[in-house]
Amino acid sequence: MKRLLLFICSILGFSCSGGALKGDLKARIETTLHDALTQFKPSNHAFLLTVYHTNSAIVQVVHRSFIEQTSQVNDEFGFAINITFDPTFTDEIQNHKRFKDLAISKLFVHYNWDGIP
Repeated sequence: MKRLLLFICSILGFSCSGGALKGDLKARIETTLHDALTQFKPSNHAFLLTVYHTNSAIVQVVHRSFIEQTSQVNDEFGFAINITFDPTFTDEIQNHKRFKDLAISKLFVHYNWDGIP
């Protein structure tokens, strides 16, 4: 879960080790991820956690069954991170390019939904 927190923080442009991430925000993200893991995993309930920035959803952490590419036949519990880059916004085209240039992006399953990468 710590790696998931670090990844979400890096997407949001925060540094967990450099002290740029304020304690309150870090605590809220950790608590939310911990709650999803402890409350939903035993019952394998679905969940959807959305991070908003300037009134736009930028990252979603969801049950892996919500995403066709990560879904399992038995609906096994797991986290999937859904990052969208809406091509109708010029900044998002550049963000998508920068994301694809990151080494970690190679670990993601890339797909389009309704024309949005």
